[in-house]
Amino acid sequence: MDRTSRIFITGDIHGDTDWIPHFCETNETTKNDVMILLGDSAFRFEGIKNSREIARKSATNKYNITFFVLRGNHDRPYDEGGDVSLTQCPLLEWSNPPMWHDPNYPNIWYFQDGKEYKIQNHSFLTIGGAYSVDKEYRLSHHWTWYENEQISDEQRLEILDWVYDRHFDYVLTHTCPYNWRPIDLFLSYVDQSKVNTSMEYWLDDVLTNISYKYWYFGHYHTDRILGNNGKHSWHGDSRIFYHDIIELNLNEVEE
Repeated sequence: MDRTSRIFITGDIHGDTDWIPHFCETNETTKNDVMILLGDSAFRFEGIKNSREIARKSATNKYNITFFVLRGNHDRPYDEGGDVSLTQCPLLEWSNPPMWHDPNYPNIWYFQDGKEYKIQNHSFLTIGGAYSVDKEYRLSHHWTWYENEQISDEQRLEILDWVYDRHFDYVLTHTCPYNWRPIDLFLSYVDQSKVNTSMEYWLDDVLTNISYKYWYFGHYHTDRILGNNGKHSWHGDSRIFYHDIIELNLNEVEE
């Protein structure tokens, strides 16, 4: 991969890759084209020795596109034990900072949390993780749940410190600032008083202290254009992604 050509973006695919071959054929993609996944991809869910995860990731080798993946609450954290195959290495000379990458799956690259990536001269702030509202159900049924699904308090302080008064063309997160949550979609059987919203409140602090052109996130299993709902005039448009796919208009950002 020499450099990115086109950049597409979509939301939580939860392991559903059936649509990808048709998308690649219709859009005549190449390995230089990128699909950003905004978390809960299930490329890192069951475990590196799990046959379903291996098959899911192996299938991407034949797709004519490259995936840049943000970490969701259901994705295995990168520091989770046992992933000896996952190493931190640079994505050629134009990726700084490095991205996580497993050389067995050359089409899949993972954003680090709380980093700024420069892609085609545009800045991308990447912040993964969120709270699983189905945590208790998962634990009671012995399903997968990761204790460090949200970024740590220490990471939050570090990120908030370095992003202060910075501008980003794109902010990519899995969850969103507290007041952006689509409360009309909240699950009726979930006791919201028990939901940990500390990360959403923290993203409110991030929102207050930066400027941006676009803020895109997933997590809520809906497609919704929120528009300019930032706190200040220097805040841009925001959007929730689930099934929608758009191509980023990088030329528009440059204007």
